Amino acid sequence: MQRLEYKDEMQGLAIFLVVLAHFLGPHTYGNSYPLVEIISSCHMSFFFFLSGYINQKTNHIKDRGSLHYLKKKAQTLLIPFCFWSYVYSLFLSGKLPTDVEGWLEPLNIFPNMHLWFLPVLFVFFIIYLLISTMRNFCTGGSRMVCYSIPVLTFIAAGLGTHQYHLIIYAIYLSSFFLGDYLSWNERFRTYIMKDVLFGIVAVVLFIAWKIFPLSANGVAWRSMINIILTLICSFGMSIFCYNFFRKVTLPTFFKRCLQEMGKMSLVIYVTPFVLIPSSFHFPETFNETLINVISIIMSSAYVFLRYLWGMFIYQIPIVRFIMYGRK
Repeated sequence: MQRLEYKDEMQGLAIFLVVLAHFLGPHTYGNSYPLVEIISSCHMSFFFFLSGYINQKTNHIKDRGSLHYLKKKAQTLLIPFCFWSYVYSLFLSGKLPTDVEGWLEPLNIFPNMHLWFLPVLFVFFIIYLLISTMRNFCTGGSRMVCYSIPVLTFIAAGLGTHQYHLIIYAIYLSSFFLGDYLSWNERFRTYIMKDVLFGIVAVVLFIAWKIFPLSANGVAWRSMINIILTLICSFGMSIFCYNFFRKVTLPTFFKRCLQEMGKMSLVIYVTPFVLIPSSFHFPETFNETLINVISIIMSSAYVFLRYLWGMFIYQIPIVRFIMYGRK
């Protein structure tokens, strides 16, 4: 029970950060806003870290086989991806597709607003299945080679094709593997739980957030530093939060809120609710603190509405399955 609680709390924090970043972005000045920059440096990597950590503990591959594993992941990720891709497409265009190309266009993995996360995570689960098979024949340091191969493949593909989002995917995959490695390697888990490392990670995160992002302006070495800072922030945030939620007991109200958000994270992530039009921008007379407070309040309202929606939809099995892939 304790493991499930801190897992849900971490998922709750992750989904709240996503909603907050998505709220701040359109209503401030995009990625130039300080809080957006901090959240954007690590929030999606944190999600992938949690996915890898939870997957290792719940995959049941040995008991039920690889086919059942992939079927389950396809159901819970690709069904909501397809459904909500068409919903968003219909909402934005105002009309149904009239040809095959029109029906396939909403299913583009990148870019696809925020829904890209679902098929990319499904690809990571396929990679995990291959890696877990290879890992059975490896020992010691050679296991790290198994993790490195797909990460380096993404990096090479990104550099070779100039599709630089693939390098970001490499960071996400690294975060996924970090969660997987942490979940089964007790020695590593004991090491990162040390109080000294907890403090060091906090300091490193603070420094990285002060620097990130550098203004690249097409300069290669600055872009490379931004990628390294993103990796540092991604790993740092994941390790820091894992430590925090394992060691700190939150007040009951906040603990319960995070747990409930964590349980409904998929619903909160994919379901659209618009309270303020995207054309709205905070007045320039508002200072940063006021904008942050208003954004946290509004993001909480968004989360609460989506949570209520999920509680309602989950009472209707067929609709729940079509929208969210949950039986």
